[in-house]
Amino acid sequence: MEAINGWLKAELFTDFHVTGKENIEREIEEYIKFFNKERPAYALRYMTPKQYKEAYGGNGSFRSRT
Repeated sequence: MEAINGWLKAELFTDFHVTGKENIEREIEEYIKFFNKERPAYALRYMTPKQYKEAYGGNGSFRSRT
């Protein structure tokens, strides 16, 4: 949870240049969708969280699929 809070701050406000003028709740909802479905993560072998869950069943194990 701490990590996603940091990413939200860094990416939403710095990278996406969100200011107080926008509907911040909508922007956060959109970012969470982006984070889970489109943004690859290094820790997940460059898969999105959705792809990782589909590939490994969401059981927490990280085994090679070779």
